[in-house]
Amino acid sequence: MCIGFGNNETPWTNTAFLDLIGRSSCALKSLQFLYVFESDDDVLECIEQIPSLECVRILVLSWQDRVVTDHLLGFLTVAEDDDGLSASYALPNMKKLTLEGTVSCSEEALSAMIRSRWELTNTSGRVARLEEVTLRVNGFVLSDPFLGLEDCIQEGLLLRLDDDCDPTEVDSSLSAEDSDSSSGSSN
Repeated sequence: MCIGFGNNETPWTNTAFLDLIGRSSCALKSLQFLYVFESDDDVLECIEQIPSLECVRILVLSWQDRVVTDHLLGFLTVAEDDDGLSASYALPNMKKLTLEGTVSCSEEALSAMIRSRWELTNTSGRVARLEEVTLRVNGFVLSDPFLGLEDCIQEGLLLRLDDDCDPTEVDSSLSAEDSDSSSGSSN
C-alpha cells in the first residue's frame, strides 16, 4: 500500500488512516509513506498500530519536517532489558527499510538501529532480521561509508546508499577506499 500526500483540501490525518486499518482488520505487509508525516510522532503513531509490516518506505519532503529522527530510530532499535532479554521490538516483522528525502538523525542512531535488527539476540524469534536497508537521503554525509556495519554487510545485510547523483550499492567485497573512489565524490 502506498500513502501519499493529497491536496490542501484533503490533508493527511493519522486518525482517518488508522481508523481504516482498524475497521478492515487487515495485516499490511508493505507500506510506503510519501510526504505525509510532519513529525516522528506521526510515524510512531502509525507504526505502533501496524506491527505486521515487513517492508517500510518513508519519503520526507521538507527539512522542516522532523520525521526520521534519533527518537524514531531509537523506537525501531531492538533493545534489551537489564536481564539481557529483548524488551522492545517495534515492527517485529520488518525486513526491508527505505528512507528517502531529508533526515534529521545521527549516523550513530541509524547504525545502532540497523545493527540491532541484524544481530538479533534474545528475541526468541519474535523479531525478523532486517535484510535490506536503502538510504536515498539529501545532505546526509556519512563519515563511514559503511555506517560501521562492514561485518553485517559481509554476513549478508544488503545496504544501499544512494544520492541524487550517484547510486552506489554497498558490496561486502568492497573496502572503504574502493567505495570512496567508486562514488566519485570528494569529502
